[in-house]
Amino acid sequence: MWRDAIASAADGNGCHYRGDSRVINPQGEIIATADAHQATRIDAELSMMALREYREKFPAWQDADEFRLR
Repeated sequence: MWRDAIASAADGNGCHYRGDSRVINPQGEIIATADAHQATRIDAELSMMALREYREKFPAWQDADEFRLR
C-alpha cells in the first residue's frame, strides 16, 4: 500500500503547487488521482512482483546512459 498526503499549497519560497498528483503503474495506467487545489491523501496498492515482471518484459531501464549534472 502506498499512501501519501498531497498538499496544494505554497512552499517556503512562495511557489504554489496545484496538487492533482497521480499514481501511475508501469503500463502508464492511472491508478489514483489527487484532487486539484486542495490537500488530499492518495491510497493506492502497488505490486513489486508486477513491476519486476514488467521490467523483465520491457527492459528499457538497461539502456540508460550515465548522466551527471556538473
